[in-house]
Amino acid sequence: MSSSFPKSSGKRGAEPLYRISYFKRWARNRPAPPSAPLTSPENWSALSVRPRMLEVQLMTKDPGTTMTLNFEADQPVVGLKRQQALIKAVLGASSADETRWLEWKSHLDVSKAEGAFAVSKAILGFANRMPDVAAHWAEGHAYLLVGVEEEALHGVTTHDIEKVDAWLGRYIGDFDRYQFTYVPFANGEGTRHVMLVDVFPPRWGDPLHTLRKAHQSYHPGMIFHRYAGKTEPARPAEIEALTERARRAAQRVSVDLAPVTGAVAALPPTEDVRNGILDVLRKDLMKPLNAAHPVKMSKAAEALFPDLAVAAGTLNSLRALAVHDYRSPEDFRQEVEEYLRNFDQAMQQSLVQAIHATGTSLKLKLTNPGRRTSPRSKSC
Repeated sequence: MSSSFPKSSGKRGAEPLYRISYFKRWARNRPAPPSAPLTSPENWSALSVRPRMLEVQLMTKDPGTTMTLNFEADQPVVGLKRQQALIKAVLGASSADETRWLEWKSHLDVSKAEGAFAVSKAILGFANRMPDVAAHWAEGHAYLLVGVEEEALHGVTTHDIEKVDAWLGRYIGDFDRYQFTYVPFANGEGTRHVMLVDVFPPRWGDPLHTLRKAHQSYHPGMIFHRYAGKTEPARPAEIEALTERARRAAQRVSVDLAPVTGAVAALPPTEDVRNGILDVLRKDLMKPLNAAHPVKMSKAAEALFPDLAVAAGTLNSLRALAVHDYRSPEDFRQEVEEYLRNFDQAMQQSLVQAIHATGTSLKLKLTNPGRRTSPRSKSC
């Protein structure tokens, strides 16, 4: 088996291009000399590999390796500290780290049609996600960062919120489930502002959000969807899923209720009835206040009934052992009266139902004019 280094698979200027699999196969068939590690300069001539090639071999990752963004996406990005942490994570990330909930752009000017469309496209793509899928990250929120990329902080020109909303509105229409801010970030070369767009979580029942204005090859009515690492026109499967999302809106129950036999009369309580009920409640609620006063006897009564005086003293002693109520009698009365006023208002809003035709059972018929529930009517 040949131990020579494989030929390049292409040319880019004067530099040869090598596939990662070439390095693996070559290293497996030609082991490194045992006298020194592979990275030792003294082995470069023996391996017939230039230092620059060796650096590529050691630093390049397997294309199949999954890279993870150094950021906890278990909750929404709220507050300056967490916003800056996300920017820092993007600076140390790879383009492969863009996912269904995060996208970033190096340079965009939303005052220009190109920039406004790019931001609008990202917003629509995030808004056209399925709620159960979006809920896996940041509680359903999605974020677009403009002015930052891997290992480079560019910053953006800041604009008034009203102007930006108008520029984006040309493409997203009246969709308003998003907000943006400019996050200051310093990386040793001064402070620059990064535009952070927060797209709120999609909900069951949300309609399909479409493009409202043409841009280049994109026409009005186009539906964008956020896939893993990219925003593209939605495919048939995603359009069907979004259509089902729209169908699952909260539906109001629309029914008709009518008596079949018997009758029902709604009678609100009269003022006399209410006052009678309040008097009974007031008397009962005031009992603790009346019982709180100690039993007192005149000196003449104590002389005539010494045994009764002893009993009264014992009763007062037992009351002293009870839990002390720090409310004054006047405060207690005010609380009782306030309670009775609220109770009276509740009685006025309630209905007392009376069934006529004694001995006749009441039967009601419930009719659903909608199409989803079957049967359409039911008697009970």
